Amino acid sequence: MLARPETNHCVVCRRRFGDEAFSYYYGRIEQGAAYYCDEGILCSPACALKQFERRRGAGTYPQKPADDPFEV
Repeated sequence: MLARPETNHCVVCRRRFGDEAFSYYYGRIEQGAAYYCDEGILCSPACALKQFERRRGAGTYPQKPADDPFEV
């Protein structure tokens, strides 16, 4: 059987959602990721900063906040 592709992973370092090192909103996995952007979720403040610096350097940083990917 084929493994399903993991869609919930950090867009910078590819750490899977559910990993012990992932930062969750208020520390609870049910609340979703603590950091996210329009490209996907981010696992930590370090990855969020890398993402910001990369996008700012490329001139592709969005002008409005991203929609919460875990909001129903």
